[in-house]
Amino acid sequence: MQATLFGSRVSPFVEKVARALQLKGIPFSLVSPKSPGDFKRWNPQTRKMPVVEINGQRTFDSTQILRKLDQLAPEPPLLDRDGAIAARQRFLEDWSDEALYWYGMALRWSDANVNATTRQVVGSIPAPAFLRPLVGALVRRNIRGQALAQGLARLPLETVVDELGRRFDELLMWLGDR
Repeated sequence: MQATLFGSRVSPFVEKVARALQLKGIPFSLVSPKSPGDFKRWNPQTRKMPVVEINGQRTFDSTQILRKLDQLAPEPPLLDRDGAIAARQRFLEDWSDEALYWYGMALRWSDANVNATTRQVVGSIPAPAFLRPLVGALVRRNIRGQALAQGLARLPLETVVDELGRRFDELLMWLGDR
């Protein structure tokens, strides 16, 4: 089995899928976007990454991809065979995607980090040098705009860091000795 992973490893969701493929020993090639049109072409429904193609079939959304990988290559499993433990694992994975992700976005796109983050993201996009300032402005406006719209990125950086620390403390309590 061979997989093609579409996306950039700057994305935590693409990175999650890449690590699952590695864990399962599934060889894959990474195809990074070369233009905004790639997102629409690879995933016309949501225009988001990651997308994985295996045996001519494309699956999008990192959670759906992980489920598909477990169906196609059951060993080693990504989730525990014990249903109760697997339920907690799925809950934690969903929490990471839907809540923890936004803390990361707030940290990365904060006033203190926005320039470095913009450089990192723009550096992952193959664009001619003369277009990089425009690409940087668009990336900053669009992606940072998403973080600001969600809300956490509007808080002072110190507040975001404190709240994230609280979430991790709560996570440790929730996990207990597991």
